[in-house]
Amino acid sequence: MKIAETPHNEMHRLEELYQLQLLDSLPEKEYDAITNLASIICGTPISLITLVDTTRQYFKSKQGLTVNETPREVAFCAHAILTPNDPFIVTDAREDERFADNPLVTGDPDIVFYAGIPLVTKLGNPLDTLCVIDTKPRSLTEQQLNALEALAMQVVQLFELRSASQQLASLNKSLEIKATRLQNILESTNVGTWEWNVQTGETIFNERWAAIVGYTLEELSPIDINTWLQLAHPVDLEIANLKLKDCFEKRAEYYDVVCRMRHKNGEWVWVQDRGRIISWTEDGKPLWMFGTHSDITDKKLTEMQFQAVINNIPAAVFRYKIDALGNTQIMHLSKGSKEIWGLPNEAIMQDISLLRQIILQEDRARVRSSIDQSSATLEPWHCEWRITHPITNTIKWQKGIGMPLKNADGSIIADAIVLDITEQKEKENAIQEMNHRYELVTKASFDAIWDWDLTTNQIFWGEGFEQLFGHHFNSNNQKTYTHWLSHVHPNDVKHVQSSIQAVIENINATTWHCEYRFKKIDGTYAEVVD
Repeated sequence: MKIAETPHNEMHRLEELYQLQLLDSLPEKEYDAITNLASIICGTPISLITLVDTTRQYFKSKQGLTVNETPREVAFCAHAILTPNDPFIVTDAREDERFADNPLVTGDPDIVFYAGIPLVTKLGNPLDTLCVIDTKPRSLTEQQLNALEALAMQVVQLFELRSASQQLASLNKSLEIKATRLQNILESTNVGTWEWNVQTGETIFNERWAAIVGYTLEELSPIDINTWLQLAHPVDLEIANLKLKDCFEKRAEYYDVVCRMRHKNGEWVWVQDRGRIISWTEDGKPLWMFGTHSDITDKKLTEMQFQAVINNIPAAVFRYKIDALGNTQIMHLSKGSKEIWGLPNEAIMQDISLLRQIILQEDRARVRSSIDQSSATLEPWHCEWRITHPITNTIKWQKGIGMPLKNADGSIIADAIVLDITEQKEKENAIQEMNHRYELVTKASFDAIWDWDLTTNQIFWGEGFEQLFGHHFNSNNQKTYTHWLSHVHPNDVKHVQSSIQAVIENINATTWHCEYRFKKIDGTYAEVVD
């Protein structure tokens, strides 16, 4: 008996075979119908759909046999997959030196005739064959062979359908996990969500969106874009419409506006409204827009109180004009500017270049650019920079805020305020330093992290096991539950198993806690808490 050679692509062939999860699977009528039809067409008592793995030949479907598998070394099909593009036919195995002393020929099921069509996938891997077998010598007609090849193609299509179904199931599971994760994030951040069909006005809000303004979705129903329009503050609605227009005309990718909405109790609540257009019509019009509502009432009230405090802090409040030629003139300047800039008001009014001179060289271009940008777009001006204070000769951080307006003659008038934010910057730097130190501390701390998949019985051990117990594992290392349990102190095993079983059987349980001894690499045991 001659044992078949191993195909050159055996590793890829087996990988695809295992991914299909057909080995040892339950009978399926789709496959049984094909083998039954193959026996009828070819007039043979035996017909099989076989799958060859490393050591055996498994029968996914069988007609005329009772066994489910045979060893690979005696399998005719192991020879057939060596020529995946051609039928493999043995007219009389008793006269063929490869099979004459094969136990499947000399004994049950007394194979004499064999014809197998390799089942080759799109990736070019022959997983095995659709074959017909007889106990007497014979041959197939051209029509029978063609029919057998056609049936083999149907088997491969069933394989591909199974693979597609597995991929779809995996994708659905992934989407389900992502959807759950997103829902958890939304619930934990306490934000409302909205979906808006810009063309039809159809809108979808979640319950939190309604709760922000004191309602339930049922109370607001029927819901459409008018629900939002009726609740929004008229002044803020105008600003929101301008922001939306920027998105519709593709001048802005994101919609972001702070607005007031009328609460059920009659009061105004402040909302951070953010969104983005996610799809467009074929003719370039906005179609669907998704976004969130965050209740920032407390934050807004705090900001307003803070602003009242700021108004009592010395600041440079001024009005400036930029004419059509780009010349800048200070038209009004508050008394607090002297403390902010350390220069007499009169000197600044006469020569604005004095302000440019005290700005640090590396910040001047950025400040100039921000003013030019605000003037060109008529958007609010915001900028931060540093100066060398002429009186204290120290570096000070400053923040400028302004709102430009365009006159009929083309000139720009802007009202602005400049604040000293040195202390704020110092605090920000301190926070950054604190965060950096915290990151270093967390990196210096190692916990033994593990993950047990109860469906596959695989346990992943993280790098902390090496730090705590001396066990070294790479990132792909996975062990079984039994392997993990072998590291538990023998006197603690029963206790650990009982506690695990208890939490598994309790459908309401969400956490597990257990103390036991865990074996280190040097053979000693460490007291651990999981």
